[in-house]
Amino acid sequence: MQIHQGTVPSMVSGSKLGRFLACPSSELETIEDFYKFDSHGDAATIGSAAHEAIALALRDGTVDIESVCHQHGCNPEEIGPLCRYGLDAWSKISQYFREPRIEFEVRGVRTHGRADVLHADGTTLSIADWDFGYLGTDKRYQLLGYADAAYHMFGMPSSGRIDVFHIMCRHGNYSTLSYELSDLERFHEDLERAFRNCGKVYSPGPDTCRFCSRQLRCEPRQHYMAQCAMVLPQMQYELGFTDDALREAYPKWKALKGLVDTIDKIYSMRLEQGPLDLDGGKKYCYVEQERQQIDVEQAMPVLQSRLSDAEIAAAMSISKTSLLELVGQTTPKGFKAKAKQQVMAELREVGAVRTKIIKVKREQ
Repeated sequence: MQIHQGTVPSMVSGSKLGRFLACPSSELETIEDFYKFDSHGDAATIGSAAHEAIALALRDGTVDIESVCHQHGCNPEEIGPLCRYGLDAWSKISQYFREPRIEFEVRGVRTHGRADVLHADGTTLSIADWDFGYLGTDKRYQLLGYADAAYHMFGMPSSGRIDVFHIMCRHGNYSTLSYELSDLERFHEDLERAFRNCGKVYSPGPDTCRFCSRQLRCEPRQHYMAQCAMVLPQMQYELGFTDDALREAYPKWKALKGLVDTIDKIYSMRLEQGPLDLDGGKKYCYVEQERQQIDVEQAMPVLQSRLSDAEIAAAMSISKTSLLELVGQTTPKGFKAKAKQQVMAELREVGAVRTKIIKVKREQ
């Protein structure tokens, strides 16, 4: 198997530490033309917008959510609650940040990154990190990396520990992690081991490969994916679909699904340019399909001549997103958020808001 040749980096970003410690060669710097993973998906866009909104609120005391969302191309109805949760948590922990440094770049010997908020006065050293993802995201090494970089910039405070507040805005809660010098020393042992193994050790898997820039050109990953591809016929003809078999096969199925999703995005981007010629004279292309909508204003006289108001109401529904967008469009700037909250409160009071429970598959 050919292993990549390249240069071992001298530092690693905090956001990449989890993958680097699991698969050291993922950070090998090479001159190969690797497939570059585009992280600017929906989750990244939401995170960027929410981070910017909270930073503005901390700096200026106020923030125009609509303006921030317009710049990032995301929905204020999703960003707004995340920011409220984040600022509510801030009100509980701000006492530990008497002189907050907002979006502060930390840079140590081996790690670097951007702390959302940092405070250092010699007595205490505190870091706050807003997380806009779902529970289950492992950020312990990223947070430890921030603490390590801050330690090398400011030293260990007289309190003897570095406090990191991990604020999970999607769930409205936070946790506090405290690191002492012994924790940082153990971390450095693991980190130096990873640097020594960079270019020698690969650990392909659904989590380590997920955001890796070389995921489609890495030979160890290709061998791993070939093994994963055997899981379906194995389950069908040998193992069966028992819980034990499904549990054992899950990581491989997860890796396969991630690969299929990535390639599907590549096909989608290609088809935006036009049809793709296939063998046998066929084409793979986008096709237009009609979906009819009823213009309620024009249809109302016809509907009222045939149906009762209750029957019409039963056949109709109003999208919460569309309704609040309309409220925002008809409300002066600076009053939009309050107007939307008031409309939703009034609708809930009269029992007009119905909650539909849907099931989604998610690893927790």
